[in-house]
Amino acid sequence: MVRDLIFDVGMNNGDDAAHYLSKGYRVVAVEADPTLVDLARERFQEPVRTGQLELVNAAIGPKEEIAQFWVCDTKREWNSFDRSIASRYGLPHSSIPVQCRPFRDLLRQYGTPFYLKIDIEGHDHYCVDDLDRGDLPQYISLEMGPLETVFKLRDLGYERFKLITQNNHTCLAIDVFGTRERVKRQLRPYPALFRVGRRLSQMGQTLRQSLEPSRPNRTIAGLQRFPPGSSGPFGEDTDGSWQTLPEVAYTWVAYQLGHSRYGLPSLTVWHDVHAARRLP
Repeated sequence: MVRDLIFDVGMNNGDDAAHYLSKGYRVVAVEADPTLVDLARERFQEPVRTGQLELVNAAIGPKEEIAQFWVCDTKREWNSFDRSIASRYGLPHSSIPVQCRPFRDLLRQYGTPFYLKIDIEGHDHYCVDDLDRGDLPQYISLEMGPLETVFKLRDLGYERFKLITQNNHTCLAIDVFGTRERVKRQLRPYPALFRVGRRLSQMGQTLRQSLEPSRPNRTIAGLQRFPPGSSGPFGEDTDGSWQTLPEVAYTWVAYQLGHSRYGLPSLTVWHDVHAARRLP
């Protein structure tokens, strides 16, 4: 593992890379969209010149090849090999040919990073599958999908987990033993009462939010602010406490079922799972 190296796989507009560079890390930023790479080359002229930032214009895939890649014309963070992702809500989109590279090639070329950030719209597993159990990043984050995502990280050797929303970079955590959770457990055998209680809870949450003054996203890790959609802080700078695998699995399932203070999941709220190896 190279302790001063970070991989930003799915660089998008470069907001995450800018944070890593500001903390003094060397960064390998991987991006399939050549337009975004050109913009990053202009934005980060000095780090590119000094070699602190390496821009790799490629998509991560199972093998080296040229493949069709879907670009969302108005929301480029949704670019994907999956057309249904790039065309969400009927947004205009088009396909371009891109160079694909296996992730293991990048590991051989640059070494194993201290932190690996992955956000490549439904294809994060191509990176995870190529990781070497004997030489893992200390920290890793990727978009949370099926619960199997966490188990795959556990099987690799990661022991601590957090679910971080990309909207405001706060930690998703459920107080398993709180009063609200106890009430919900008591009401579950009575579906009608459970639905009424959940509806009242959602109404109360909406009312509280309407009465609170509007305020910008909370600042985390010093003065750095992170735009919605970025992966934000990493490692020990992330919000909240680390959870064990059973705890984070319970949190995710409860959230997906709407059995939490966060209400029902929304298509406009995205989460990353952050994982850490045991500290040496």
